Amino acid sequence: MAEDAEHGIVDEPPARLRIQLLGRFRVWIDDREIADDEWRLKKLRKLVKVLAISPELKLPRRQLQQLLWPDSPPEASYNALLQWLHRGRYTLEPHKRTRTDRRTFLLVEGELLVLGPPEVIWIDVRAFRTRARAALSSSDPARYRAALALYGGDLLSGDTDWDLDPVGSDAAGVTAVRAELRGLYEDLLLGLRQLEPANRGIFPWSDR
Repeated sequence: MAEDAEHGIVDEPPARLRIQLLGRFRVWIDDREIADDEWRLKKLRKLVKVLAISPELKLPRRQLQQLLWPDSPPEASYNALLQWLHRGRYTLEPHKRTRTDRRTFLLVEGELLVLGPPEVIWIDVRAFRTRARAALSSSDPARYRAALALYGGDLLSGDTDWDLDPVGSDAAGVTAVRAELRGLYEDLLLGLRQLEPANRGIFPWSDR
């Protein structure tokens, strides 16, 4: 990791898969963004979103089956999930063309479906949360600005997938996470204004 010696700001290492959830949903593989028309499977978009929001990037597959195929029996929804994962790898892993290639980003581990491995994935929500908490425990304006720079808007603002909360899950759903992140954002704004009172009212994030 690269570190700013003056401000102690740590940059995340390069990731193969980058996911933006703050503001509009966007995904990059290396430096190439997946265009909207490349998401041929709408359920794949939903699956990536709900896993990316999950604290450990994993959820029980039965909960996801119920989320994505609520009217199907368990065996049928499980078979559908496997088919979608197989087809979805051509969106998330377009360079992999054979059945023997290992899926990197969507893995079935026992009863869990996992977005991973984490060392090749960067998600703005996780980065923002980490930087926000570090800033709020300091008195360094640079830390506040670094955290605020990651806040591209409220979580999945303008998104139509309002039913992303996994059925029966103890994990926080979209509404709760959105409120948590918005609270951190507002705390950062307030803290920065207190640290830099001369700049009160001219912050570029004030109208969000």
